[in-house]
Amino acid sequence: MNHEKGWVTSTEAYVKSVESTASLVDSGYFRPPYGKCTRKQYNQLKSKFRFVYWDVLAEDWNRKLSGEQCFKKVIKNCKNGSVVVLHDSEKAWPRLQIALPLILESLTEKGFVFESLPVKPLSLQQAGV
Repeated sequence: MNHEKGWVTSTEAYVKSVESTASLVDSGYFRPPYGKCTRKQYNQLKSKFRFVYWDVLAEDWNRKLSGEQCFKKVIKNCKNGSVVVLHDSEKAWPRLQIALPLILESLTEKGFVFESLPVKPLSLQQAGV
Protein backbone atom coordinates (compact mmCIF):
# COMPACT_ATOMS: atom_id res chain seq x y z
CA MET A 1 0.00 0.00 0.00
CA ASN A 2 2.85 2.35 0.91
CA HIS A 3 5.89 1.04 -1.01
CA GLU A 4 7.75 0.43 2.24
CA LYS A 5 11.35 -0.57 2.60
CA GLY A 6 11.01 -3.95 4.28
CA TRP A 7 14.41 -3.80 5.92
CA VAL A 8 13.43 -0.69 7.94
CA THR A 9 9.73 -1.47 8.47
CA SER A 10 8.43 -3.71 11.22
CA THR A 11 7.16 -7.06 10.05
CA GLU A 12 3.73 -6.31 11.47
CA ALA A 13 3.41 -2.99 9.59
CA TYR A 14 4.82 -4.46 6.38
CA VAL A 15 2.48 -7.45 6.34
CA LYS A 16 -0.49 -5.23 7.22
CA SER A 17 0.34 -2.92 4.29
CA VAL A 18 0.60 -5.84 1.86
CA GLU A 19 -2.64 -7.37 3.08
CA SER A 20 -4.44 -3.99 2.88
CA THR A 21 -3.37 -3.69 -0.74
CA ALA A 22 -4.46 -7.25 -1.46
CA SER A 23 -7.96 -6.36 -0.29
CA LEU A 24 -8.08 -3.85 -3.18
CA VAL A 25 -6.07 -5.75 -5.78
CA ASP A 26 -6.99 -9.40 -5.83
CA SER A 27 -4.14 -10.89 -7.83
CA GLY A 28 -2.37 -13.35 -5.55
CA TYR A 29 1.00 -11.84 -6.51
CA PHE A 30 3.36 -9.60 -4.58
CA ARG A 31 6.33 -7.61 -5.85
CA PRO A 32 8.31 -6.44 -2.84
CA PRO A 33 9.17 -2.75 -3.13
CA TYR A 34 12.82 -2.39 -4.09
CA GLY A 35 12.89 -6.18 -4.57
CA LYS A 36 13.65 -6.72 -0.90
CA CYS A 37 11.99 -7.75 2.31
CA THR A 38 13.18 -9.50 5.42
CA ARG A 39 13.11 -13.26 5.80
CA LYS A 40 10.45 -12.91 8.50
CA GLN A 41 8.25 -10.78 6.21
CA TYR A 42 8.73 -13.27 3.38
CA ASN A 43 7.86 -16.21 5.64
CA GLN A 44 4.66 -14.53 6.81
CA LEU A 45 3.54 -13.68 3.26
CA LYS A 46 4.69 -16.65 1.17
CA SER A 47 1.64 -18.79 1.93
CA LYS A 48 -0.70 -16.02 0.75
CA PHE A 49 1.17 -14.61 -2.24
CA ARG A 50 3.39 -15.67 -5.07
CA PHE A 51 6.40 -13.38 -5.03
CA VAL A 52 7.36 -11.83 -8.36
CA TYR A 53 10.73 -10.28 -9.05
CA TRP A 54 12.23 -8.69 -12.12
CA ASP A 55 15.50 -8.82 -13.96
CA VAL A 56 15.26 -5.56 -15.95
CA LEU A 57 14.78 -2.20 -14.26
CA ALA A 58 14.00 0.72 -16.57
CA GLU A 59 14.57 3.30 -13.81
CA ASP A 60 11.61 5.26 -15.14
CA TRP A 61 11.27 6.82 -11.67
CA ASN A 62 14.72 8.41 -11.97
CA ARG A 63 14.32 12.08 -12.90
CA LYS A 64 17.97 12.22 -13.98
CA LEU A 65 17.21 9.91 -16.92
CA SER A 66 15.31 10.63 -20.10
CA GLY A 67 12.64 8.39 -21.56
CA GLU A 68 15.10 7.42 -24.28
CA GLN A 69 17.68 6.39 -21.68
CA CYS A 70 15.10 4.22 -19.90
CA PHE A 71 14.23 2.64 -23.24
CA LYS A 72 17.89 1.88 -23.97
CA LYS A 73 18.40 0.31 -20.53
CA VAL A 74 15.51 -2.08 -21.15
CA ILE A 75 16.53 -3.02 -24.69
CA LYS A 76 20.14 -3.59 -23.64
CA ASN A 77 19.19 -5.91 -20.77
CA CYS A 78 16.11 -7.80 -22.02
CA LYS A 79 16.40 -11.47 -22.85
CA ASN A 80 13.96 -14.32 -23.32
CA GLY A 81 11.84 -14.62 -20.17
CA SER A 82 12.76 -11.21 -18.77
CA VAL A 83 10.45 -9.41 -16.39
CA VAL A 84 10.68 -5.63 -16.82
CA VAL A 85 9.60 -3.31 -14.03
CA LEU A 86 8.01 -0.01 -15.02
CA HIS A 87 6.08 2.30 -12.75
CA ASP A 88 2.56 3.65 -13.08
CA SER A 89 3.08 6.91 -11.20
CA GLU A 90 3.15 10.64 -11.72
CA LYS A 91 6.86 10.59 -10.92
CA ALA A 92 7.63 8.08 -13.69
CA TRP A 93 5.11 9.30 -16.28
CA PRO A 94 7.38 11.78 -18.16
CA ARG A 95 9.80 8.92 -18.92
CA LEU A 96 7.26 6.11 -19.15
CA GLN A 97 5.19 7.80 -21.86
CA ILE A 98 8.30 7.95 -24.05
CA ALA A 99 9.98 4.68 -23.12
CA LEU A 100 7.07 2.24 -23.10
CA PRO A 101 5.95 2.64 -26.75
CA LEU A 102 9.59 2.42 -27.85
CA ILE A 103 10.17 -0.69 -25.72
CA LEU A 104 7.07 -2.43 -27.06
CA GLU A 105 7.86 -1.57 -30.67
CA SER A 106 11.52 -2.56 -30.47
CA LEU A 107 10.99 -5.83 -28.63
CA THR A 108 8.09 -6.76 -30.91
CA GLU A 109 10.34 -6.21 -33.92
CA LYS A 110 12.89 -8.53 -32.29
CA GLY A 111 10.25 -11.25 -31.95
CA PHE A 112 9.46 -10.92 -28.27
CA VAL A 113 5.98 -11.89 -27.14
CA PHE A 114 4.40 -10.17 -24.16
CA GLU A 115 2.39 -12.12 -21.66
CA SER A 116 0.78 -11.18 -18.40
CA LEU A 117 0.89 -13.38 -15.36
CA PRO A 118 -2.24 -15.44 -14.79
CA VAL A 119 -4.88 -13.45 -12.90
CA LYS A 120 -4.45 -15.68 -9.88
CA PRO A 121 -1.59 -18.10 -9.38
CA LEU A 122 -2.48 -21.74 -8.99
CA SER A 123 -2.58 -23.06 -5.49
CA LEU A 124 -0.05 -25.77 -4.72
CA GLN A 125 -2.86 -28.32 -4.85
CA GLN A 126 -4.08 -27.06 -8.25
CA ALA A 127 -0.52 -27.15 -9.55
CA GLY A 128 -0.23 -30.80 -8.52
CA VAL A 129 2.37 -30.18 -5.83
